[in-house]
Amino acid sequence: MSSTVISPARRKVLYVDDEKLSLKYFQEIVCEEFDVLTAHSAEEGWSMVEQNPKAVAIVISDQRLGGMQGTAFLTRLREKHPAIMRILATGYSDVATAVAAINDGAIYQYINKPWDPGSLLPTLRAAMDGFILRAERKQLLLEKASMVRDLIVSDRLAGYGVLAEGINHHLRNALVPVEVYLQLAGGEATTEYAGGMEPGFLEELRQAAQVQVRRITEMLGKLSSIHKINTPRNEGTIALADLWRVVIAQLAPELEKKYATIALRVPQPVPSVTCNHNRLTQVLRLVLEDEIERIDQGGVITISLEHRAGNEDIAEHICMEISDTGVDVDSSRLASVFTPFFLRPENPQHVSLNLATSYVTLCSLGGWATASNDPERGTVITLCLPLTTPEQSSDKSSLEAWERVLGSID
Repeated sequence: MSSTVISPARRKVLYVDDEKLSLKYFQEIVCEEFDVLTAHSAEEGWSMVEQNPKAVAIVISDQRLGGMQGTAFLTRLREKHPAIMRILATGYSDVATAVAAINDGAIYQYINKPWDPGSLLPTLRAAMDGFILRAERKQLLLEKASMVRDLIVSDRLAGYGVLAEGINHHLRNALVPVEVYLQLAGGEATTEYAGGMEPGFLEELRQAAQVQVRRITEMLGKLSSIHKINTPRNEGTIALADLWRVVIAQLAPELEKKYATIALRVPQPVPSVTCNHNRLTQVLRLVLEDEIERIDQGGVITISLEHRAGNEDIAEHICMEISDTGVDVDSSRLASVFTPFFLRPENPQHVSLNLATSYVTLCSLGGWATASNDPERGTVITLCLPLTTPEQSSDKSSLEAWERVLGSID
């Protein structure tokens, strides 16, 4: 993927000053070279940035604003939108304040008032160049992160496949004579070698052994299907609520066996996402299968969808929270929920592979997952998926999730 070059013509310069003449003269000086926005107060300037933060590259603020100092306004701007270049316009008497703001990182530079067009324009050009350089550097990092993301998911899935094939080969071969022996050992012939044991006890033991053989065979079947999630690209627009309904319908027989019910809650409409349909379907199915497998008879699974706005660090995304009426995971063990073969004390026989697999797959889509305990809902599995595709996502949480993949799924 080629990097996106950000043209100065696509980015605006916002000037905030409570003096109307200053706003007018500033616009006249720089409008031929830059697109200019003006605001009469810090509140108005903040509102303009919030309405479309990606349109503003540079914010210049006068130090003496009604009700707020320019340094305070620019400091607030840095906290919410650190990518924007911030310049303070001040009189000679405020130079010490401007220097202190530069040292604190609140502003990029300061300019003296009244401005000198010969120095104002070069300052804006330098600030715009700095903004573009930072944006291009960030774009390159994201492209590298996308490549690393694809490499990691391929490596993890390939590793799971090798693990599955190896375990299946050795254990299935070992189980063949065991299964044959158990079948032949039934009936009266068993008493000849029973050493005086009760035939009923021996038959019960044989049946229990057969149950465990079937359980191991089922586990091996799950292992063998893990590497198959590396499905080809199938990009498309997906309505998450509808996709959840499809997955719930697919798993209806398993729900009926547990007499369990599912409550799908979408308090407000959520926008669609664009990603690999097959992989996302697999993520939702694996998580729901895990919930159904470990929930008590007659339990209730709740799935909640919420649209959440983004910021400079976290992309706009859909948050999917899954909780149930089962036993909570101990808080000290929550960080390990997404690791393969996570052991649940309340159900030691539960083979915990689904969450680990869904975690890796979700990360391949640019998303991330967390586990937490809620006083009212118990253990909550949270799946987050950005509205944009992984190649365009600038999500800090997604990248942090991949760091957890490297550290926790080995």
